Amino acid sequence: MKTLVIITTWLACAIHLWTHQSGSTTGRTGKKTLIITTLLATLIMTVNNGCKKTTEIPNLVPTCKITSPYKGYITEQGALITILADANDKDGQISEINFLTDGISLGSLTSLPYNFVWDTHIVDTGYHTISAIAKDNLGSTVSDEITIYLTETGNILAHPVAAFSANETAIFSGSSVQFTDLTTNLPNSWFWDFGDGNTSTLQNPVHAYSVAGQYTVILLASNQYGNDTEEKEQFITVTTIELETGTVTDYDGNTYKTVKIGNQWWMAENLKTTHMANGTKIPLVKNNTEWTNLSYTDIAYCYYENSLTNATFYGLLYSWAAAMNGESTSDENPSGIQGICPCEWHLPSDTEWMELEMYLGMSFDEAYGMGWRGTDEGSKLKTTSGWYDGGDGNNISGFSALPGGQRVMGTFNGLSQITLFWTSTEYFHFTYLAFNRTLSYKGTQVGWFMASHFYGYPKNYGFSVRCVKD
Repeated sequence: MKTLVIITTWLACAIHLWTHQSGSTTGRTGKKTLIITTLLATLIMTVNNGCKKTTEIPNLVPTCKITSPYKGYITEQGALITILADANDKDGQISEINFLTDGISLGSLTSLPYNFVWDTHIVDTGYHTISAIAKDNLGSTVSDEITIYLTETGNILAHPVAAFSANETAIFSGSSVQFTDLTTNLPNSWFWDFGDGNTSTLQNPVHAYSVAGQYTVILLASNQYGNDTEEKEQFITVTTIELETGTVTDYDGNTYKTVKIGNQWWMAENLKTTHMANGTKIPLVKNNTEWTNLSYTDIAYCYYENSLTNATFYGLLYSWAAAMNGESTSDENPSGIQGICPCEWHLPSDTEWMELEMYLGMSFDEAYGMGWRGTDEGSKLKTTSGWYDGGDGNNISGFSALPGGQRVMGTFNGLSQITLFWTSTEYFHFTYLAFNRTLSYKGTQVGWFMASHFYGYPKNYGFSVRCVKD
């Protein structure tokens, strides 16, 4: 404190003398300021260097572990549960351990042994969290917690009674089944045998069957009092789809594979015509700015990244106006909109896409939902190769969807990752938007999305086209 007063007084005097000798402290004061600042810095450094610097050793955080009961412990309501904890501090000592249940303190201990008895007579049945918080002599804390289960009196001394269900028992090869555990008496481990050489230890697994046949499914459920087995013989029947196929040719002479899915005949390849069925040429727009400036009624097409190789493999990307060939919106089934499609074929409506999705397993409510819908219908539509990062499908429908990407505001993106298909249905509130379908490498569902908080996507985006036979 004395040193600080001396420095302050000396500095004040120096400034006073400098000011009076110079006549003013205003104007060209840069040099004066530099000298005073240098003096101040020198003094401060002198004072600092005169003090001995002390290095503080950081406090090590203690350790804490609940050793009893174990995680997942099951006992009857009314039991006296002894909670044991092990706590240590390498650079000091444990000053306190606080025991809590469901966030409420039971009490604390300041010395060994660290144990506390919890009386559960007035505690509700169900799951409960036990916590232990250890604090060292310098105030650092660490905690551990486990979850236990209290049953009604008389229900604990029982082994599981195994039971399960499946969302489907008759499927096509490549499809998945969701199994649900229905075991009673609180099982805590599961072992599934799906009958095809594959197993799982999940409680509610999803399993895909790739080979036709009938499969017996077995579930072994266990807890600390024993185990039980549920076996369902020939529970899952897997069949192979016999695809009915054909071909169709467009105005340019491109021949496409076709496939019958349910009662609909679909193209099994993306459209790549550069002419309407009547021979009218479709404008090719390569430039990004020109595509960005397209109106919602402009007819245009492009190749992904303007590559003919991409066009040959993935087909072309079209504006909605091109896909519709100037016709008005339709949500009928069939749509009645030939659009860009070959003669005797048409652009499918949103309702026609729903028919396809529901045939492949989607429920009515799922089909009429928004976002990623269904379970594995997307996998049934995607090809078995060509999708990024292992996102291939099983293509049991024969639809053979390829990840052809899209063109958004002139920019190409999503090749090998996504594909989007136009429908003949526009959003009735905002007619610059139209509905589509999306498939992605990231999942097995079918997407129905909105843009800018409205349903559908702008009509001047570039999407792929599939046609349906009249």
